[in-house]
Amino acid sequence: MNNELEGYKWKEFETAELEAECAGLEKRLQSTQALNDQLQTQMVELGTLAQKFSNPRYHGMAAISTVEDAVAQFYQAYPNAPIHITTGAVQKNIVRDYSDPLLVRSALEWLANDYFMAKVRGDVDLPESALNTLGMVYKADQKVTTKKGKHREEYEVVFEGRKIDCGPHLCKGKHGESMLRIGFGYDEESKTVVVNYIGRHQTNTKS
Repeated sequence: MNNELEGYKWKEFETAELEAECAGLEKRLQSTQALNDQLQTQMVELGTLAQKFSNPRYHGMAAISTVEDAVAQFYQAYPNAPIHITTGAVQKNIVRDYSDPLLVRSALEWLANDYFMAKVRGDVDLPESALNTLGMVYKADQKVTTKKGKHREEYEVVFEGRKIDCGPHLCKGKHGESMLRIGFGYDEESKTVVVNYIGRHQTNTKS
């Protein structure tokens, strides 16, 4: 009788131990699957970056060191892009000391592709696209008080005789050399993205 009882207790202990081991293995499997998903996402992002910075359109061109270089290379690589960058769009506060001019070039590519297609077809999630492609935040508009303030020239422009609202903008960083703001709008009649601001933080009612 005692032997049967001891045997039963041992089986019960062994079952509990196996269940605990299974639970541990299941937890490790879930953790591994989550890590695998994360690695796959990173691989996609790295592939996107690699494709972006190895774009054959830029092969043979000199390395860029300023925002003005980035704009010039973009126009050279995409002469027929549906983008108009206004005279004076590149601000003095970013001309020489911006730390990542490649991002400006990539942002212009994004405007010529994702943003343009969103305006034409309406099938692009712009906030998600900007964040995934550029690591930038897309905002569809500015505050009315900001656009109608004393610096309204930063938020609207006349293009081919038509007034274009340039409230939409891309932004990254809040201070320092990494801060970037790109303000733009869209002209429905000519189907052109109009870029009116490339610089640091745009002027508002507090600045």
